Amino acid sequence: MKKSIGRALFATAALASTLFTTGADAQGARKQLTIIVGSGPGGTMDTNARQIAQYLGRHLPGSPTVVVQNMPGGSGMHATNYIYEVAKPDAQTIYYGIWFPIAQILKTPELKAQYDKMGIIGAGADTRGIVVRRDVTPRIDKAADIMKVQNLVVGGTSLNGAQDILNRMSLDLLGVKYKMVTGYGNGAESFLAIVRGEIDVLNNSYATIVRRSGPEIKAGKLMPGYYFCTMDDKGNVQRADFIKDTPCLIDLYKEVHGKLPSGDLFDTLNFYTNMVANMIYILATPPGVSEENLKQLREAYAKAVAEPEFIDFYVKATGFGPELATLDDAKRIMGLVGTVRPHEVATLRQYYETGK
Repeated sequence: MKKSIGRALFATAALASTLFTTGADAQGARKQLTIIVGSGPGGTMDTNARQIAQYLGRHLPGSPTVVVQNMPGGSGMHATNYIYEVAKPDAQTIYYGIWFPIAQILKTPELKAQYDKMGIIGAGADTRGIVVRRDVTPRIDKAADIMKVQNLVVGGTSLNGAQDILNRMSLDLLGVKYKMVTGYGNGAESFLAIVRGEIDVLNNSYATIVRRSGPEIKAGKLMPGYYFCTMDDKGNVQRADFIKDTPCLIDLYKEVHGKLPSGDLFDTLNFYTNMVANMIYILATPPGVSEENLKQLREAYAKAVAEPEFIDFYVKATGFGPELATLDDAKRIMGLVGTVRPHEVATLRQYYETGK
């Protein structure tokens, strides 16, 4: 599957670089770059953005100041729409956050942007997983025990948000009985909820689960349940090579059901996971930014995510580095939007519009 090298953070890095070339360059380097992050403060995206912002400025002419501005709402769509419709194509303001392909596939009115018209600088892979409380009834000691629990309480941000859809699809595929509680503003809020016992299951970046839940995992209060993986047309499971002690969803399904998953729901979940886990974060400019500026931004980003201190931060926090999606990966995955099959569209619409 994916290799751990440069996760969503990379997105922020390139963002910062956006500052440097455009009309004002003739008069000198930019003094400030604004990164619009599609989430509130304290969550995974915000943490990543602020971490990478430490390294971006040094690779831009004039060593500009990098400013992170939070614009939460709509699972990142508010910020995306702002970049697409309002921000000037002057390489001073860039989007960093999740992309929401289901909204483009379903042509929802909430999404004003068209991702293929934005200037993609880079993208962050992000192996998603769930973390569960172990003190439910009956107690969870291994991943398969989740099947025995009655009415798990699953936390999320919104029923049609990317992580909530992944949660519901995967639990429905397994056949787990659960109740959704949504409305948590970001990962930090939902993490506090699971620590307090308000919810039993939380979906997040696997790296964030390890980093944020480490003490509770060691204390036996929480445990990673499974992570999301994909299966190719030949039946080969694409696992994350840096995750050793947690099963991927497909392997867990086979363990509890004695066969590989199949059917419309699995096809749709497999398709969706390929898009939002193999590339969940994008670094993008408004439409109309020049090719020269895009090239410079991509080069600045590559230098930023190669910084030893940048990589070391994640290795120390999680045991592995951030995940990277190459520009070619990003283009390939965005191209999948045009390959979705009718039964997958129908299933996505069901989960997005009805919450079921």
